[in-house]
Amino acid sequence: MKCPILVLAALLLVAADPIPGADGDGFQAAFLWIVLGAGAVLVVLAALFWWLRRGDSATKARLAEARQGQFQMPPAEDSLSGPPPEQAPPP
Repeated sequence: MKCPILVLAALLLVAADPIPGADGDGFQAAFLWIVLGAGAVLVVLAALFWWLRRGDSATKARLAEARQGQFQMPPAEDSLSGPPPEQAPPP
């Protein structure tokens, strides 16, 4: 690496050799990773949005079917419709 040299009372500037990696490659690589990361996050969010909306529409369809009277309650069990069993006396 070359430095400015003071020759006789005058300042002589000598061109320094370029520093490897100082030409903006680091910035470009970081910017590329940031853009790719943001794109990946957007793809994941879009997939989650689609998946959750699909499940939501299926649930809404089931609720609409139940509200239209097509839903049938299960038959009542005999043990629940009768009187409660007698309790044993305490010992």
